[in-house]
Amino acid sequence: MPSARLPSWLAVGVTILIFVGPALVGHQLDVIAALVLGIGVTAVVALYLRGRTLLAVRANVRLRHFTWTPSLVVAAVFGSIGAAWAPVPASADRPAVRRLHSLGPFALGLAALCFLLLARLTGTPVTRALGVSALTMMQTVMLPVRPYDGAFLTREPRAVLLAAWLIAMSALVLVGIL
Repeated sequence: MPSARLPSWLAVGVTILIFVGPALVGHQLDVIAALVLGIGVTAVVALYLRGRTLLAVRANVRLRHFTWTPSLVVAAVFGSIGAAWAPVPASADRPAVRRLHSLGPFALGLAALCFLLLARLTGTPVTRALGVSALTMMQTVMLPVRPYDGAFLTREPRAVLLAAWLIAMSALVLVGIL
């Protein structure tokens, strides 16, 4: 049986394509705005990966990010029906370092909140798209399925707070407040 783990750069590339592709095809953004969105999505993914890596180094834990093949399938299915799923890189590590699994969703949620507040203040479509992209990435990593962070956060008080944050921000975006 082939491995379900592919290089992490593949997940990063597909995640960028998930968010930039529809904006270009649907003519919602011009080429320059789509380029800015792509750079911003790359920066958010880098924040997620680098934060987790730095915490793993501090905890003396070996961390290896990879592309989880089922997430690519889910992204393709969701994309075909007009929904979004961000196949961000997952990691193969031991669940002993709980902070490692709460840092990623926290960083993505904080990035989403910052971008959405900035978009609300400025009215910039690209900034709002970046906020929604970071929020979608947070939703992905909070999924309680291994190898994503949500699977390691079950029965943790932090998981309840992160889930409440995710639901509140999603609701505020849905009703147009953010």
